[in-house]
Amino acid sequence: MSADKFRFPTLTAVVIANMVGTGVFTSLGFQLLDIRSGFALLALWGIGGITALCGAMTYGELGAALPRSGG
Repeated sequence: MSADKFRFPTLTAVVIANMVGTGVFTSLGFQLLDIRSGFALLALWGIGGITALCGAMTYGELGAALPRSGG
């Protein structure tokens, strides 16, 4: 397959799929057993998503503030 078939949205989807993995789908079954309300479950997922976004932005800011190579 040639490299020009991979566009930004496709590559973004691959990266997100690799980061999320299957754990998110496994844990959903356990959450449905304990939380009966669909709205509450979606609200908790939304709060978790916002928290994860804040963490990602924090790491991005730290990376921009400390640009030296290291590890």
